[in-house]
Amino acid sequence: MNMLRALAVSTLVLWGVCYADQDRVVRIRTDGTLSEIPAQFGPSMLRVRFSKSSERPISSLELTLGTQTNRLPTCVTRFLPAVRLEDIGASGSWNHDETRLPYYVTVRFFDSGYDGKSSDRPGYALHFNLRTARLIKMQVIVVSNRGKDVWVHLVPVDLALICSPSELRELKGAPK
Repeated sequence: MNMLRALAVSTLVLWGVCYADQDRVVRIRTDGTLSEIPAQFGPSMLRVRFSKSSERPISSLELTLGTQTNRLPTCVTRFLPAVRLEDIGASGSWNHDETRLPYYVTVRFFDSGYDGKSSDRPGYALHFNLRTARLIKMQVIVVSNRGKDVWVHLVPVDLALICSPSELRELKGAPK
């Protein structure tokens, strides 16, 4: 079992190394426009409505890429901890072999109260297909300190466990 775990971790690390140099920072403007996304993917916009509730700081979330829009249901947004636009970061990749990995944009929702410049922040990452706006996957960002080292772990979220069948039907990209 330990050998399988080591192989899985090695595969994930190698995948990350292969594609790490492809990611570009995508700025989220105050109006929600995602800058740096190439024009071929159409206008891109992240609409986030924040609530006053500390239990559920994001009341709605909608991603538009060109003519495609994905409005995320409450089963997903209730986990997102960001309380202001500065707690949200984005990156993407569109200069790699699309037959191996779809072009994507990743939106990270960080816990508030951390240094805004640090990428080592706990929260959630949502990965979307840049052509279709479909949700590819959702991950929990777990940060742990080991001596002087900081480890960032991306733990997959099984949407079928957190969303009802009706919520899954309305979510673009969820398992059917």
